[in-house]
Amino acid sequence: MHFDFADHQEMLKATIDRFGEDHYGLSKRIRYQQTPSGFSEQNWKILSELGLVGLPFAEQYGGLDASASDLIAAFEGLGRRLVLEPISDCSILAGGVLQAGAHNAAQQQLCQDAAAGEKRVVLAHYEHAGRGSIAWCQARAERLHNGGYRLNGVKSAVPYGAGADAFLVTAHTPGEVAGAPGMGVYVVKSDQTGLTAKIWRMVDGAPCAELTFNNVEISADAKLKGDGGLLMRPMARYFLSTSAEALGLMETMLAATLEHLRNRRQFGAPLSSFQALQHRMAAQYAALEQCRSLIYWAAAADTDDMQTFAHRIAGARAFVAEASVTLGHEAIQMHGGMGVTDELLVSHAHRRAFVLSRFPSDANTALDAFCLGAKHNCRAA
Repeated sequence: MHFDFADHQEMLKATIDRFGEDHYGLSKRIRYQQTPSGFSEQNWKILSELGLVGLPFAEQYGGLDASASDLIAAFEGLGRRLVLEPISDCSILAGGVLQAGAHNAAQQQLCQDAAAGEKRVVLAHYEHAGRGSIAWCQARAERLHNGGYRLNGVKSAVPYGAGADAFLVTAHTPGEVAGAPGMGVYVVKSDQTGLTAKIWRMVDGAPCAELTFNNVEISADAKLKGDGGLLMRPMARYFLSTSAEALGLMETMLAATLEHLRNRRQFGAPLSSFQALQHRMAAQYAALEQCRSLIYWAAAADTDDMQTFAHRIAGARAFVAEASVTLGHEAIQMHGGMGVTDELLVSHAHRRAFVLSRFPSDANTALDAFCLGAKHNCRAA
């Protein structure tokens, strides 16, 4: 599939490339990752000034109201440079949920602060027993006599929850129907009484928080307008963004491996001259281009109904999740033992690709969603 970016998207890609040249490199990345927040706060400010943090927010909040193709252009570049700053988790996912449900002055102000990079908001939804299901939620929000809510429950995996200013917490109200219709989303400040956080690191080194809510009381104004359906479109755009990031990671791993094969000599000849290795690299290049076409195919449905958009993204993600990890395995094998060390960029890219392929759900879950969507589409036809 042939796909040309618009002029403003080419400028966006160029901006990210310049940012990567000026502020990234393997040693810098390792240093950023070792901070408590897992990324550079200074880089977050720079990305905010460049408009990348506010990319998906509506213009009324100071954002750029990015389209699906805008997200691909941005996140492919961010992935290629292995940028750590959590734009996908904080802006695409949490920001998307927040602006979809914001209905009062405080929530709208939080949207503006998040778009400007002044506040960092993270979605607290995933639970240990959920296994990636968007509808799974055991946390409870008990309605109080004063109109507020009392939250109880545990959110086991909140990516980049360390240092966040606020959490968007999903919870069911006892007595209401289970699943998305009975699920509410609540804004909870990180310093709220009764909220405790335990930080742990994911495979790629990103900090994740396990949040425990023990009788956390919040006001009625903290509840977003709507139910669990608020998560649907932001989650679809999040998966599109992370798939584009995985595409950028694949490009970096493929380029680094090709360079290694050209420079490394064995039996008096460069490794790139061995036909067996040429075939293996050609297969990975073909898989990369398949990923690119599938991501563009998914983005083309952004103007269609939500079901078609989510269906296509599920199909693209199912393929990209497996292909990116497989390319990483090939890259590591081509490099030998040093391929798994922190001193090689391929190792970092592979670990990030692995996390994107498994969290919050894996390729099989995405494939099931794609097949189920196709079944429904056939029935409708």
